[in-house]
Order: sequence, then C-alpha cells, then structure tokens
Amino acid sequence: MAERPKPAKIQLPPPGDGKGHWHYERDFSRDLRYSKPQLNANNFLGVLLEGFNHKDLYILLALPITAVILGAYVTLRSAFKIELWIDRTTYTPPWDWARVHNKYWKMPTQIYDPAGVTHERLSTMEKLEDGLVEAAQKRGTRDGRGYLVGK
Repeated sequence: MAERPKPAKIQLPPPGDGKGHWHYERDFSRDLRYSKPQLNANNFLGVLLEGFNHKDLYILLALPITAVILGAYVTLRSAFKIELWIDRTTYTPPWDWARVHNKYWKMPTQIYDPAGVTHERLSTMEKLEDGLVEAAQKRGTRDGRGYLVGK
C-alpha cells in the first residue's frame, strides 16, 4: 500500500502570460487506498501546528479563545451577584436585608477592587436596616426571622 499517490502526469499550464508555477495534486485525504490519507492541515492539531505558515495567524486563533474565556468569566461572576434572583422557591428576594444581613459585604461587586473598598461592613446602614426590619415585624409584614410574610 502506497503512502501517497504519485503526482499527476498531466499538469495544467499557467493561464496566458501568467507567471509562477502551478502544481496540481488531487485531494486524497479520504481515499483508503493510501496508508497516510490525511493531509497535514486536515485535522485540528495539524491546523494548529502545521497549517499556519505565518505567526500572525495565531492571533486570529487567540482572540476568539480569549473572548470566550473572558465572556465565561464575566457570566459566572455575574451569576453570583446580589441582583440576580435565580432561586424563586422563596418569597423573599435575594437583595432583602433578612437574607443579606450576614453576607452583603462578601458578595462580588467589582471585578477589580485591590483595596477591598467595596467589601467593608457599613455599621450605620446595618443599624438603619435592622430598625426597618423591627418596624416591619411590629406591623406584621415580616416574620420572626425578618423574612417577608407570604401572600
């Protein structure tokens, strides 16, 4: 069994006054008569390693991969923010004070916060919110834990 087919005996001449060299070979990548039917750049790894003749083309591959990774990162980070109400099994929304009282300063806020300014407890706000929850419990719109009373 031959590795590759022999070159074509009849070659097409260049058109008119065209300069250069034409070398015709048929595509034998799916021909089972040859032991190495696959061409170098006919699979994914071959495209990465042998298909690109210019290093500039790797940028075209790196940009979409980077965009997908960054998009996945932003999507996953946004899924844990306080504004999203994914779990609708409770009547109380996730941004309600009864649910975030012990964790609001730990929730993700900004992607880049090296000083941790957005992750500090705010004692004045906590006192005000606790007072609002106590007043709502006296009115009967909140239960003992501070959650909204369902309809």
